[in-house]
Amino acid sequence: MRIKNIQFAILFTVLSTILFSNVYSQELNTHENDSIAIIIKKNGKELRGMVIYNDYSKIIIESGKNQQLTIPFSEIASIEFISTNMLKNQSEYEQEHLNYTQNCFLPNGYTLDKGDFTINSHYGLSGNAKIGINDNFEFSAGTISFVAYFLSLGFSKEVGEVLQLGINGYGGFTFDFNQSITLPIFCFIPRISLGNKNRNITMGFIGYMGAESYINFNMRYEFMYGAYFAVKNRFKERWSVSSELASITFKGIYTTYMGNFTFNFMRNHNSSWSFGVLGIRSNDPNGIQYLLGYDFLPLPYFGYLRKF
Repeated sequence: MRIKNIQFAILFTVLSTILFSNVYSQELNTHENDSIAIIIKKNGKELRGMVIYNDYSKIIIESGKNQQLTIPFSEIASIEFISTNMLKNQSEYEQEHLNYTQNCFLPNGYTLDKGDFTINSHYGLSGNAKIGINDNFEFSAGTISFVAYFLSLGFSKEVGEVLQLGINGYGGFTFDFNQSITLPIFCFIPRISLGNKNRNITMGFIGYMGAESYINFNMRYEFMYGAYFAVKNRFKERWSVSSELASITFKGIYTTYMGNFTFNFMRNHNSSWSFGVLGIRSNDPNGIQYLLGYDFLPLPYFGYLRKF
């Protein structure tokens, strides 16, 4: 009887070992051959490819033209597996585009997601830093050509499935080099977007009030108002294209028009570049007509966004 018990114990141990080894092997190789790996390395580089093999020390993927890459897990910051079946049924993109809250210069109806922190720059001379407070609010601070400085609180609210309402209030100051004084400025931009974060049409209003100068120790304020229309379309995983057309009227008679057409390329998961063209037209005799002698100014555009 005792010998039978020993034989049974040995048989149970052998069968358990074989079964465990088989299950372990299947679990270890669950993502082989039927999954795509999205790998973010510790140096910020992003790699994608079909999983060939993985264990506890490394992963091997096929990327590009039958090129096999071996990446040690010690070099990986994060990794995501997407099954080929899921990919076939996937209608949206794998990750959000970095500049989903704006087109070029002007915002759309969305605000930053909670905890997101980005810095955006135009030409390296103007830009702003934004942080998402919660699902509806964001806070930002920025500068325009290092002459004007501002703080802003933004609010966004989804209404239905395709409608997004947003509004930003701005407060800050400009520096008058002639009088060596700072002058307060205030602005608000309510807007509405139709669509989603990847593809939308935005219509917005611009209201501005700023101190123009001191006269007999009293501030004289200048008022400006305008509107804009913008279109955004994300057509590939890393690429989006957008266009804006805006008009601003000041002193009741002078109007400035600004239009742009820009591409945005998401270089990796935390940085993107924007480039394109823009044009400015104004009937203000003291504006670009005074500086250049004609009322239209075409310019190339370059911008940069970084997520932290």
